[in-house]
Amino acid sequence: MTQLSVNPVHFVVIVVMNLMIGLISQPFDFALFVVAKVGDIPYRDLAWAIWPFVLQLLCVFLICTYWIWIIMAPPNMLRGVSPCDHEQSRKDSYLEPTLSLPT
Repeated sequence: MTQLSVNPVHFVVIVVMNLMIGLISQPFDFALFVVAKVGDIPYRDLAWAIWPFVLQLLCVFLICTYWIWIIMAPPNMLRGVSPCDHEQSRKDSYLEPTLSLPT
């Protein structure tokens, strides 16, 4: 992933958001079928009620896709990099994660 200049954390967040949007929007809205059955709600009512949330998810998805620092701020703060230092954050975010396992 890092050879293609794709941050693994950013990639995973974008994939999970895509799956989340896909599971609640047409035509493959498997989660809506389950919620409608479990909650004993008519599918048509639930499908119309979910659209404001889908639009909000799409807006957040676009923001997270084009502004990587929003997603990378929490992991960088855990690593001790300032979230305001975007240049250092950009350099560090593409490094391979280091994990030392006890032997």
